[in-house]
Amino acid sequence: MARNGTKKGILLFLILLICFAAIVFIGTEVFQVKNIIVTYSGTLDENAIINASGINFGDNIFKINKEQVKQRIENSPPFPIVEGISFKLPDEVQIIVEERVPIALVPYLSSYILIDSNAFVLDIIKQTQNPPYPVIEGLTISRLSKGSILELDQNGDYRQKVLIQLMESLKEWSIIDMVSAINMD
Repeated sequence: MARNGTKKGILLFLILLICFAAIVFIGTEVFQVKNIIVTYSGTLDENAIINASGINFGDNIFKINKEQVKQRIENSPPFPIVEGISFKLPDEVQIIVEERVPIALVPYLSSYILIDSNAFVLDIIKQTQNPPYPVIEGLTISRLSKGSILELDQNGDYRQKVLIQLMESLKEWSIIDMVSAINMD
């Protein structure tokens, strides 16, 4: 009987020893970030994406929170869309982003709100005589925040859905350059 208890004790000791060795090994320099690869479309700046991610060279790859990195990147100008974040062990992080493309302007006070096809506010720019994108009129804005979806008044939910669908269609058909103004009334 005592022999059975000794075997269990030795087995438990070996399991704890292996776990301890694994924890020590994971914390070594082998799993420190040495390479960050950013795959992107358009004119994005690779260094801006790396800086926005908050990942530093030398960080432990197992301590990186993918969701937190995604939020940091998407909430920083130029507000790209993060398609994926992956780790290539032992020391590489891969970030795939897509650039948000400006597609239309919404007049607001004496400025224009620059939006993409999902009504995401990219920037607020000064009004000009010949705007570079189609101007969308007839929208009542309830709240404006750069780096978020354009929020319309309480009756604007339907208009916003129609606007997004219209922008997606114009983008898909590549006819956005032919349109100078859209009246949502």
